[in-house]
Amino acid sequence: MNRFDIFALIATVFVTLLCASMTMAAVDVYIVHDKMPPQGQVIAAAGWILFTFGPIALAALFWRWAKSARFPWLLHLLLLPCMIVAFRIGDALMVSVLKYPSDADFDSTIGAPIMTGIFLFPVAFVGYGVALIWPRIKAAYRTEVP
Repeated sequence: MNRFDIFALIATVFVTLLCASMTMAAVDVYIVHDKMPPQGQVIAAAGWILFTFGPIALAALFWRWAKSARFPWLLHLLLLPCMIVAFRIGDALMVSVLKYPSDADFDSTIGAPIMTGIFLFPVAFVGYGVALIWPRIKAAYRTEVP
């Protein structure tokens, strides 16, 4: 487990626990009050997992791949588009099982299930960027003693 993996794991656990009460309240509303069918629950859960943990998992995966890739800069450039695709597919899955998907917005999804993903996305991207430039910053401030 490298440093970026540790960072991603700590950030994921912290943000998930921070948003756990909001997420559970939304689950209660959708499952108990709206009586979402079981297949809708599975699709919504898959969408939530992809929406929430997809970007940070992709960042950790791309970081590992870049360590052994021939052209690591290509993976670094592809990270943001891939994170956005995972984010949008997860969102589309969650919205597709709402009673009124044409009216889906932040309020109709109660905001709660998506808050964890909204917090983790910039954490993953900024953390990846910092991990990418940290060796260069360290090298710039390293002083050589003769």
